[in-house]
Order: sequence, then C-alpha cells, then structure tokens
Amino acid sequence: MKKIIIYMSRLKHGGMEKSLIDFLNMSNISEKNDVCLYLGYTMDKNLIELIPKNIKIKLLAKKWNVLGKIIAGIKLTLLKIKYTIVKDAYDVSICYTNHQKIFSDLARLSSKNSILFVHSDVSRYSSSEMEKMKKKIKYDKFKTIICNSNKSKNALQSKYEKKLNIKVIPNYIDGENIIKKSNEKVTEDVFDKRTITFINIANHVEEFKNISLIINTSAKLKNDYNFKVLLIGSGKDTDYYKELIKEFKLEDYIFILGTKSNPYPYLKNSDCLLFTSKYEGYGLVLNEARVLGVPIITSNCGASEEIVTKEYGNIFYKDSELGKLMADFINKPNKKKTTFDYKEFNKIITNEFKNIIGKE
Repeated sequence: MKKIIIYMSRLKHGGMEKSLIDFLNMSNISEKNDVCLYLGYTMDKNLIELIPKNIKIKLLAKKWNVLGKIIAGIKLTLLKIKYTIVKDAYDVSICYTNHQKIFSDLARLSSKNSILFVHSDVSRYSSSEMEKMKKKIKYDKFKTIICNSNKSKNALQSKYEKKLNIKVIPNYIDGENIIKKSNEKVTEDVFDKRTITFINIANHVEEFKNISLIINTSAKLKNDYNFKVLLIGSGKDTDYYKELIKEFKLEDYIFILGTKSNPYPYLKNSDCLLFTSKYEGYGLVLNEARVLGVPIITSNCGASEEIVTKEYGNIFYKDSELGKLMADFINKPNKKKTTFDYKEFNKIITNEFKNIIGKE
C-alpha cells in the first residue's frame, strides 16, 4: 500500500474538476492505496459526495471569503514549512492543478515520485508569461508530467531545452454515467425535430472559449437557414453574449440556458456539438459527444485532431470556416455516429497510471 497525496485548488462545475472526480473514481487509485485529497475549497458541497468514500479529504477553507482565504493561506504555509523539514512524507504526490505555485511546491516536497497534471495548452502564453510560469510551477522539477494531448505535450516541451519526462494520458470518460444521465428529461421546450439544433457547452470566458464566433456566424446564416443554437454554461461574458444576440436580433435562434448540473440530455437531443475554443488542454466534451453519438464541429485546439476523426465530425482551422461547416450540416445533417469503446479507452488509461505510480 502506498501513501498518496493529491493537491487541488478547488471543486466547481468545470472541466478540470470533472476530470479529477473521474480520475479518483475510475483509476481505482484508492482501492489498494492510502489516498488523501488536499482541497482548497469547494463551490458545491454536492461535488464532495462524488469522491470515493475511502479517500480522506482535507478542506482548507469551508467558505472562500476573506476569512477563509486567510485560514487557507496559513494552513498552506505551515504545510510547506512541514514538508521542507520532513521531506518525502508520501510515496506519491500529485499536483492536479497546474496554475498554483503553493500546490506545485507542496507536491514536489511531499514525495520523490512527484507528478504534475497539465490541463492547458501553454502555447497561449507569451514568452514573458511562460517564463513566469516556469519560475512559478517549476515543471522541470517534477519527476513526471502528465499532459492530456500530444499538442499540449509538444507545446510544453518546446519551452525547455532539457528533455522533460512527459506522458500523454487523456482524461477518463465516465461513459456509463453519461449515458444514464442523458436519458433524463429536458425541462425546457427547446427541441423541435423540424429544426437543426446545435449546442455549445462551455464556461462563458470569451478569451478562451470564443463563443462570440458562434453568435457572429449565426447572424450571417439566419436569413438563409433554419436552425437554433443552445448555449449551456455561464461566466463573466454571459451578459456580453446576451448583448450580441440582441444586437443581431438572434433571440429566435440562440438560447442561453445557463449552467446545467446535467447537460447530457441536452447534448444527446441536439443534432451537432459546436466547439469553438481557442485554447484547451483536452476538450472533455468532445469525448462526451462521441459517447452519445452526437456529430461534432470543432476548432483545431486541444486534442481535437486526436479525438475528432472523420467518422465523428469536422475540424475548422480558421474562424471563417465555421459558417460553411454549419451550413453544410444544416443542408445534409450527419446521422448519429457509432459511439466509441470508452471501456477499452479507460482501461488503457488505468494501465498508464499504474506504470507511473508504481506497483502497490
């Protein structure tokens, strides 16, 4: 039995957090190991219930207010002092967030077998920003780095002359749960068999998700085509999207439905997933669409070229190409695709993790 510590800054409804929960449940990491999760805070206590019961959870702050931040800061500082004195307290240490210096430091101090998960594509950083990240995270000081796509791996390696020990392991896909949840009923009256329905599921952060592209493209198509777009998600740019929709008079074409704890019925009942991100580490929703057999139109980001082969959809390399792909789909909708074998997919991932963590 190995002692394993996992550091994560927070739990909320997001891609990185979803992949952590899937990792904890599907890797079976806690079956034969003593696992502890150090968590900064959670924005939804229900998410805690999704973590296996045999994993110890240490929540640094109950509420993320001023007092909570002070308490978490003190605890983290004391932990760093502790592990500076008593090094290698764990057999394996995992930093599941690749943006927080303190968690990066703790993971490297906690174990000789330190592992960093990189969920983002570092090519989006300018040279000066990347230098700051290198000093902050110290990627090259980890024994193993896990990237979830070859594109992400190549981008990170290009920032170092020294060869890093980078493994490419995609995110788990909880296919059974996705299929089960997709059978729940949709509460809103948003689907019409006579109308092609596109869907986008993403946090509303324009600089990363590029959702304005969907709105601008829809404005060009609305006079010639019958379609609608569902936007599942919310964020700091939701009001901006509402203003654009109003400006282009798209109220009958684009519908903002907000964040959904269960987006899968919406995805399943849609005709096509639109994925317009500029930057992604992986793009979890692409595999979720494959599980449900929903055709995909995606930007060339993250692992899209590795995930979306011709049988699953189309990739656009310039923003200007989205309109034609949407129009082509409306004119000749793709039939639902054969879903991929997520069980075999997950089995390969588990074997890769076992090799990195080592034998029990």
